[in-house]
Amino acid sequence: MNSFKCQIESIEVSGNLSLVTVFCKGVLLKSIIIETPQSADYLRIGNDINIHFKETEVIISDKELTGISLCNKVEGKVANIELGNLLSKIELETVLGQILVVLPTESLKSLNLTIDSEVYAWVKTTEVMLSAYEY
Repeated sequence: MNSFKCQIESIEVSGNLSLVTVFCKGVLLKSIIIETPQSADYLRIGNDINIHFKETEVIISDKELTGISLCNKVEGKVANIELGNLLSKIELETVLGQILVVLPTESLKSLNLTIDSEVYAWVKTTEVMLSAYEY
């Protein structure tokens, strides 16, 4: 699981849903959750928060993408590649820290990535989980 400490930048509420924007080491990321500031005490602008997303929920591209509905983007470099028969694992070094990615080996091979390749890591807003920060 990829996890990072961030700070809540803004919260938009619609019914039982909140679009929470967090600030992590210079990067803005968004999460849509089924909670509101009225139902969850940790949802306050300025609060420290943990974000989490699974290694299998990260999409990798070797170039900037346009015309795509993903808004959570982090630039990075490939630090390590573990090639498997069906699935492979990539370690990315980013401003957030290390991001782990698990993807089909066939997809990885089609990208022709090597160590130090520059890439973009993308995560859907519905795949970014939040949890209260433990001091």
